[in-house]
Amino acid sequence: MPTFTYFVYAPAALDFFNGTIRLDPDYDPEEDRRVVELSDDDNTLDGDFTNNERGTDRDQRGTVFESDGTTPARISGQYISDDRIYAESRLTLTGSDGSVIEVYTLESDGVFIGYLPTSPLLSNVDYSYTVSNVINDDELSGRYFDQYQGDDGTDPGEYTDDNGTPLIEGAVVVCFTPNSQVTTPEGARRIRDLEVGDRILTRDRGYQPLRWIYRRTLTRAFLDDNPHLAPVVFEKDSLGPGCPKRRMKVSPHHRMLIQSQLSEMLFAGGAILAPAKGLINGTQAYQDTSGVPVSYVHLLFDQHEVIEVDGVFAESYHPTERVLSTSEAALREELYQIFPDLQRDLDAYGPTCYPAISVREARLLKA
Repeated sequence: MPTFTYFVYAPAALDFFNGTIRLDPDYDPEEDRRVVELSDDDNTLDGDFTNNERGTDRDQRGTVFESDGTTPARISGQYISDDRIYAESRLTLTGSDGSVIEVYTLESDGVFIGYLPTSPLLSNVDYSYTVSNVINDDELSGRYFDQYQGDDGTDPGEYTDDNGTPLIEGAVVVCFTPNSQVTTPEGARRIRDLEVGDRILTRDRGYQPLRWIYRRTLTRAFLDDNPHLAPVVFEKDSLGPGCPKRRMKVSPHHRMLIQSQLSEMLFAGGAILAPAKGLINGTQAYQDTSGVPVSYVHLLFDQHEVIEVDGVFAESYHPTERVLSTSEAALREELYQIFPDLQRDLDAYGPTCYPAISVREARLLKA
Protein backbone atom coordinates (compact mmCIF):
# COMPACT_ATOMS: atom_id res chain seq x y z
CA MET A 1 0.00 0.00 0.00
CA PRO A 2 1.52 3.37 -1.01
CA THR A 3 2.76 5.62 1.78
CA PHE A 4 2.67 9.41 1.47
CA THR A 5 4.74 11.69 3.68
CA TYR A 6 3.68 15.25 4.49
CA PHE A 7 4.90 18.09 6.63
CA VAL A 8 2.02 19.86 8.38
CA TYR A 9 1.94 22.98 10.50
CA ALA A 10 1.33 22.27 14.18
CA PRO A 11 -1.73 24.11 15.60
CA ALA A 12 0.39 26.81 17.26
CA ALA A 13 2.15 27.67 13.99
CA LEU A 14 -0.77 29.76 12.70
CA ASP A 15 -2.25 32.86 14.34
CA PHE A 16 -5.94 33.72 13.81
CA PHE A 17 -6.76 37.42 14.35
CA ASN A 18 -9.66 39.60 13.15
CA GLY A 19 -10.60 37.29 10.29
CA THR A 20 -7.04 36.74 9.09
CA ILE A 21 -4.39 34.06 9.40
CA ARG A 22 -0.64 34.48 9.43
CA LEU A 23 2.39 32.50 10.49
CA ASP A 24 3.21 32.97 14.15
CA PRO A 25 6.04 35.56 14.51
CA ASP A 26 8.06 32.99 16.48
CA TYR A 27 7.43 30.19 13.97
CA ASP A 28 10.27 27.66 14.00
CA PRO A 29 10.09 24.89 11.35
CA GLU A 30 11.90 22.48 13.65
CA GLU A 31 9.46 23.03 16.51
CA ASP A 32 6.21 23.98 14.79
CA ARG A 33 5.84 21.27 12.17
CA ARG A 34 4.90 17.61 12.27
CA VAL A 35 5.47 14.77 9.84
CA VAL A 36 2.46 12.68 8.82
CA GLU A 37 3.07 9.33 7.16
CA LEU A 38 -0.19 8.27 5.55
CA SER A 39 -0.84 4.88 3.95
CA ASP A 40 -3.74 4.47 1.57
CA ASP A 41 -4.85 2.17 -1.23
CA ASP A 42 -6.02 4.96 -3.53
CA ASN A 43 -5.05 8.43 -4.64
CA THR A 44 -7.75 10.12 -2.58
CA LEU A 45 -7.57 11.98 0.72
CA ASP A 46 -11.03 11.43 2.22
CA GLY A 47 -12.86 13.33 4.94
CA ASP A 48 -15.38 12.15 7.55
CA PHE A 49 -18.58 13.22 5.79
CA THR A 50 -20.31 9.83 6.17
CA ASN A 51 -18.49 8.69 9.31
CA ASN A 52 -18.11 11.68 11.60
CA GLU A 53 -14.86 11.89 13.63
CA ARG A 54 -13.76 8.47 12.37
CA GLY A 55 -13.13 9.06 8.68
CA THR A 56 -14.83 7.56 5.67
CA ASP A 57 -11.90 5.53 4.36
CA ARG A 58 -10.92 2.77 6.78
CA ASP A 59 -7.75 2.10 4.76
CA GLN A 60 -6.54 5.70 5.12
CA ARG A 61 -4.29 5.32 8.15
CA GLY A 62 -1.22 7.09 9.39
CA THR A 63 1.36 7.87 12.04
CA VAL A 64 2.37 11.33 13.26
CA PHE A 65 5.95 12.27 14.14
CA GLU A 66 7.78 15.35 15.31
CA SER A 67 9.55 17.35 12.58
CA ASP A 68 12.56 15.01 12.63
CA GLY A 69 10.37 12.31 11.12
CA THR A 70 11.36 9.68 13.71
CA THR A 71 10.14 10.84 17.15
CA PRO A 72 6.46 9.99 17.76
CA ALA A 73 4.44 13.17 18.32
CA ARG A 74 2.43 13.36 21.53
CA ILE A 75 -0.83 15.17 20.77
CA SER A 76 -3.44 15.87 23.44
CA GLY A 77 -1.78 13.29 25.66
CA GLN A 78 -1.75 10.51 23.09
CA TYR A 79 0.18 9.14 20.14
CA ILE A 80 -1.32 8.62 16.70
CA SER A 81 0.14 5.42 15.25
CA ASP A 82 -1.46 3.50 12.38
CA ASP A 83 -4.76 5.21 13.13
CA ARG A 84 -7.35 6.62 10.76
CA ILE A 85 -6.51 10.15 9.60
CA TYR A 86 -8.92 12.31 7.64
CA ALA A 87 -9.48 15.88 6.41
CA GLU A 88 -11.97 17.56 8.75
CA SER A 89 -12.24 20.92 6.99
CA ARG A 90 -10.75 23.17 4.36
CA LEU A 91 -9.60 26.77 4.65
CA THR A 92 -9.26 28.83 1.47
CA LEU A 93 -6.68 31.56 2.11
CA THR A 94 -6.24 34.72 0.05
CA GLY A 95 -2.97 36.46 0.81
CA SER A 96 -2.25 40.17 0.91
CA ASP A 97 0.21 39.39 -1.90
CA GLY A 98 -2.62 38.00 -4.06
CA SER A 99 -1.75 34.34 -3.52
CA VAL A 100 -4.44 31.70 -2.96
CA ILE A 101 -3.65 28.69 -0.75
CA GLU A 102 -5.86 25.86 0.44
CA VAL A 103 -5.22 24.46 3.91
CA TYR A 104 -6.71 21.18 5.11
CA THR A 105 -7.16 20.46 8.81
CA LEU A 106 -6.15 16.88 9.58
CA GLU A 107 -7.65 14.93 12.46
CA SER A 108 -7.63 11.43 13.91
CA ASP A 109 -10.57 10.29 16.02
CA GLY A 110 -11.45 13.92 16.69
CA VAL A 111 -7.89 14.86 17.71
CA PHE A 112 -6.52 17.84 15.77
CA ILE A 113 -3.15 16.99 14.13
CA GLY A 114 -2.31 20.11 12.15
CA TYR A 115 -2.69 22.10 8.94
CA LEU A 116 -1.77 20.66 5.54
CA PRO A 117 -1.28 23.51 3.00
CA THR A 118 -0.98 23.30 -0.77
CA SER A 119 1.82 25.89 -0.57
CA PRO A 120 3.93 27.23 2.31
CA LEU A 121 2.61 30.33 4.04
CA LEU A 122 4.90 33.37 3.96
CA SER A 123 5.85 35.12 7.19
CA ASN A 124 5.20 38.64 5.87
CA VAL A 125 1.77 37.94 4.38
CA ASP A 126 -1.67 38.22 6.01
CA TYR A 127 -4.32 35.82 4.72
CA SER A 128 -8.07 36.30 4.77
CA TYR A 129 -9.94 33.00 4.71
CA THR A 130 -13.18 31.13 4.26
CA VAL A 131 -14.02 27.76 5.81
CA SER A 132 -15.70 24.65 4.43
CA ASN A 133 -16.53 22.64 7.52
CA VAL A 134 -16.61 19.13 6.08
CA ILE A 135 -14.61 17.52 3.28
CA ASN A 136 -16.88 15.33 1.15
CA ASP A 137 -15.89 11.81 0.22
CA ASP A 138 -13.30 11.78 -2.59
CA GLU A 139 -13.30 15.59 -2.79
CA LEU A 140 -9.51 15.66 -2.67
CA SER A 141 -9.02 12.97 -5.30
CA GLY A 142 -5.68 13.34 -7.02
CA ARG A 143 -4.42 15.90 -4.53
CA TYR A 144 -1.93 13.72 -2.66
CA PHE A 145 0.89 14.68 -4.95
CA ASP A 146 0.05 18.38 -4.94
CA GLN A 147 0.99 19.03 -1.31
CA TYR A 148 4.13 21.00 -0.67
CA GLN A 149 7.35 19.04 -0.19
CA GLY A 150 9.84 21.41 -1.77
CA ASP A 151 13.35 22.69 -1.18
CA ASP A 152 12.00 25.65 0.78
CA GLY A 153 12.43 24.17 4.24
CA THR A 154 9.64 21.62 3.87
CA ASP A 155 11.81 18.58 3.09
CA PRO A 156 14.25 16.86 5.41
CA GLY A 157 17.69 18.20 4.60
CA GLU A 158 19.19 14.91 3.54
CA TYR A 159 18.35 11.32 2.72
CA THR A 160 20.78 8.45 3.18
CA ASP A 161 20.98 4.84 2.09
CA ASP A 162 21.50 1.90 4.45
CA ASN A 163 25.20 2.75 4.71
CA GLY A 164 24.56 6.37 5.63
CA THR A 165 25.49 7.67 2.17
CA PRO A 166 23.74 10.99 1.39
CA LEU A 167 21.39 10.68 -1.56
CA ILE A 168 19.03 13.59 -1.99
CA GLU A 169 21.53 15.85 -3.74
CA GLY A 170 24.41 13.85 -5.10
CA ALA A 171 23.03 10.51 -6.12
CA VAL A 172 19.54 11.27 -7.38
CA VAL A 173 19.30 15.01 -7.90
CA VAL A 174 19.39 15.13 -11.73
CA CYS A 175 18.55 11.76 -13.24
CA PHE A 176 16.74 10.32 -16.20
CA THR A 177 15.27 6.82 -16.26
CA PRO A 178 16.52 4.06 -18.60
CA ASN A 179 13.57 3.77 -21.01
CA SER A 180 13.47 7.44 -21.98
CA GLN A 181 14.75 8.21 -25.48
CA VAL A 182 17.25 10.78 -26.76
CA THR A 183 18.23 11.74 -30.30
CA THR A 184 21.54 10.56 -31.77
CA PRO A 185 22.89 10.84 -35.35
CA GLU A 186 21.54 7.32 -35.87
CA GLY A 187 18.08 8.19 -34.58
CA ALA A 188 16.25 7.75 -31.28
CA ARG A 189 17.97 5.59 -28.65
CA ARG A 190 16.96 4.55 -25.18
CA ILE A 191 19.10 5.95 -22.39
CA ARG A 192 19.73 2.44 -21.09
CA ASP A 193 21.62 1.65 -24.33
CA LEU A 194 23.91 4.70 -24.34
CA GLU A 195 27.67 4.49 -23.91
CA VAL A 196 30.35 7.07 -23.13
CA GLY A 197 31.33 8.78 -26.39
CA ASP A 198 27.88 8.56 -27.96
CA ARG A 199 26.82 11.86 -29.52
CA ILE A 200 23.53 13.29 -28.26
CA LEU A 201 21.55 16.13 -29.81
CA THR A 202 21.53 19.18 -27.52
CA ARG A 203 19.22 22.17 -27.81
CA ASP A 204 21.90 24.78 -28.38
CA ARG A 205 25.18 23.13 -29.48
CA GLY A 206 24.20 20.38 -31.86
CA TYR A 207 25.49 16.86 -31.23
CA GLN A 208 27.78 16.59 -28.21
CA PRO A 209 29.65 13.52 -26.91
CA LEU A 210 28.69 11.94 -23.62
CA ARG A 211 31.61 12.17 -21.21
CA TRP A 212 30.20 10.16 -18.32
CA ILE A 213 27.24 7.93 -17.41
CA TYR A 214 26.34 6.92 -13.87
CA ARG A 215 23.55 4.53 -12.89
CA ARG A 216 21.94 3.78 -9.55
CA THR A 217 18.95 1.60 -8.68
CA LEU A 218 16.69 2.40 -5.72
CA THR A 219 15.05 -0.72 -4.29
CA ARG A 220 11.48 -1.07 -3.07
CA ALA A 221 12.70 -1.19 0.52
CA PHE A 222 14.68 2.00 0.05
CA LEU A 223 11.78 3.82 -1.59
CA ASP A 224 9.46 2.70 1.21
CA ASP A 225 11.82 4.49 3.61
CA ASN A 226 12.45 7.46 1.31
CA PRO A 227 9.26 8.13 -0.69
CA HIS A 228 10.38 11.67 -1.57
CA LEU A 229 12.98 10.14 -3.89
CA ALA A 230 10.39 8.36 -6.01
CA PRO A 231 10.31 9.51 -9.65
CA VAL A 232 8.04 12.21 -10.98
CA VAL A 233 5.84 10.95 -13.83
CA PHE A 234 4.84 13.18 -16.73
CA GLU A 235 2.03 11.72 -18.80
CA LYS A 236 1.95 12.25 -22.57
CA ASP A 237 1.23 15.91 -23.48
CA SER A 238 1.23 16.95 -19.81
CA LEU A 239 3.61 19.86 -20.50
CA GLY A 240 2.07 20.75 -23.86
CA PRO A 241 1.32 19.07 -27.19
CA GLY A 242 3.97 16.40 -27.75
CA CYS A 243 5.65 17.27 -24.44
CA PRO A 244 6.36 14.57 -23.63
CA LYS A 245 5.67 12.29 -26.57
CA ARG A 246 5.10 9.40 -24.19
CA ARG A 247 4.96 8.86 -20.45
CA MET A 248 8.33 9.74 -18.94
CA LYS A 249 9.89 9.59 -15.48
CA VAL A 250 12.68 11.68 -13.96
CA SER A 251 14.08 12.18 -10.47
CA PRO A 252 12.14 14.75 -8.38
CA HIS A 253 14.74 17.53 -8.61
CA HIS A 254 15.54 17.05 -12.30
CA ARG A 255 15.01 20.39 -14.02
CA MET A 256 12.93 20.75 -17.16
CA LEU A 257 13.24 23.65 -19.60
CA ILE A 258 10.07 25.74 -19.50
CA GLN A 259 9.21 28.67 -21.75
CA SER A 260 5.76 30.22 -21.71
CA GLN A 261 4.08 33.60 -21.43
CA LEU A 262 3.56 32.93 -17.72
CA SER A 263 7.20 32.03 -17.07
CA GLU A 264 8.37 35.10 -18.97
CA MET A 265 6.02 37.32 -16.97
CA LEU A 266 6.88 35.81 -13.57
CA PHE A 267 10.63 35.51 -14.00
CA ALA A 268 11.41 38.37 -16.41
CA GLY A 269 13.13 36.35 -19.05
CA GLY A 270 12.90 33.58 -21.58
CA ALA A 271 13.41 29.88 -20.97
CA ILE A 272 14.06 28.70 -17.41
CA LEU A 273 14.94 25.41 -15.72
CA ALA A 274 12.22 24.25 -13.31
CA PRO A 275 12.46 21.22 -10.98
CA ALA A 276 10.10 18.39 -11.91
CA LYS A 277 8.79 18.32 -8.36
CA GLY A 278 7.54 21.88 -8.70
CA LEU A 279 5.54 21.00 -11.83
CA ILE A 280 3.44 18.33 -10.13
CA ASN A 281 -0.29 18.92 -10.57
CA GLY A 282 -1.66 15.67 -9.12
CA THR A 283 -3.21 14.38 -12.35
CA GLN A 284 -0.98 14.49 -15.43
CA ALA A 285 2.22 15.14 -13.48
CA TYR A 286 2.62 13.27 -10.20
CA GLN A 287 5.07 11.42 -7.98
CA ASP A 288 5.02 7.64 -8.36
CA THR A 289 4.85 6.36 -4.80
CA SER A 290 4.00 2.78 -5.75
CA GLY A 291 7.37 1.66 -4.42
CA VAL A 292 8.34 -0.03 -7.69
CA PRO A 293 12.18 -0.06 -7.91
CA VAL A 294 13.58 2.63 -10.18
CA SER A 295 16.93 3.06 -11.92
CA TYR A 296 18.27 6.59 -12.23
CA VAL A 297 20.86 7.59 -14.84
CA HIS A 298 23.15 10.64 -14.90
CA LEU A 299 24.26 11.94 -18.31
CA LEU A 300 27.23 14.35 -18.29
CA PHE A 301 28.73 16.44 -21.09
CA ASP A 302 31.72 18.80 -21.27
CA GLN A 303 29.42 21.55 -20.07
CA HIS A 304 25.87 21.83 -18.82
CA GLU A 305 23.44 21.09 -21.65
CA VAL A 306 19.75 20.86 -22.37
CA ILE A 307 18.80 17.79 -24.39
CA GLU A 308 15.53 16.57 -25.87
CA VAL A 309 14.25 13.53 -23.99
CA ASP A 310 10.93 11.97 -25.00
CA GLY A 311 10.04 15.27 -26.68
CA VAL A 312 10.82 17.41 -23.62
CA PHE A 313 13.87 19.60 -23.13
CA ALA A 314 15.60 18.71 -19.87
CA GLU A 315 18.98 19.37 -18.32
CA SER A 316 22.03 17.15 -18.21
CA TYR A 317 23.88 16.41 -14.97
CA HIS A 318 25.40 19.50 -13.35
CA PRO A 319 28.10 18.71 -10.75
CA THR A 320 27.95 21.72 -8.43
CA GLU A 321 29.73 21.99 -5.10
CA ARG A 322 26.53 21.16 -3.23
CA VAL A 323 25.83 18.10 -5.38
CA LEU A 324 29.36 16.71 -5.19
CA SER A 325 29.77 17.34 -1.49
CA THR A 326 26.76 15.09 -0.81
CA SER A 327 27.61 12.41 -3.36
CA GLU A 328 29.04 9.01 -2.64
CA ALA A 329 32.82 8.64 -2.91
CA ALA A 330 32.73 6.33 -5.95
CA LEU A 331 30.76 8.88 -7.95
CA ARG A 332 33.16 11.69 -7.06
CA GLU A 333 36.24 9.65 -7.92
CA GLU A 334 34.90 8.81 -11.36
CA LEU A 335 34.19 12.47 -12.04
CA TYR A 336 37.60 13.60 -10.81
CA GLN A 337 39.28 11.28 -13.30
CA ILE A 338 37.36 12.87 -16.17
CA PHE A 339 37.39 16.45 -14.87
CA PRO A 340 40.44 16.74 -12.57
CA ASP A 341 39.84 20.47 -12.04
CA LEU A 342 36.78 19.57 -9.98
CA GLN A 343 39.01 18.07 -7.31
CA ARG A 344 40.61 21.47 -6.77
CA ASP A 345 37.54 23.62 -7.36
CA LEU A 346 34.07 22.10 -7.06
CA ASP A 347 32.63 24.98 -9.10
CA ALA A 348 35.06 24.44 -11.99
CA TYR A 349 32.45 22.76 -14.19
CA GLY A 350 30.71 26.06 -14.82
CA PRO A 351 27.21 27.54 -14.49
CA THR A 352 23.87 26.21 -15.63
CA CYS A 353 23.12 26.85 -19.28
CA TYR A 354 19.80 28.52 -18.42
CA PRO A 355 18.52 30.35 -15.34
CA ALA A 356 17.17 27.93 -12.73
CA ILE A 357 14.29 28.41 -10.31
CA SER A 358 13.31 26.65 -7.08
CA VAL A 359 10.53 24.16 -6.40
CA ARG A 360 8.45 26.89 -4.76
CA GLU A 361 8.89 29.22 -7.73
CA ALA A 362 8.08 26.44 -10.18
CA ARG A 363 4.70 25.93 -8.51
CA LEU A 364 3.70 29.41 -9.65
CA LEU A 365 3.79 28.10 -13.23
CA LYS A 366 0.74 25.96 -12.50
CA ALA A 367 -1.43 29.00 -11.85
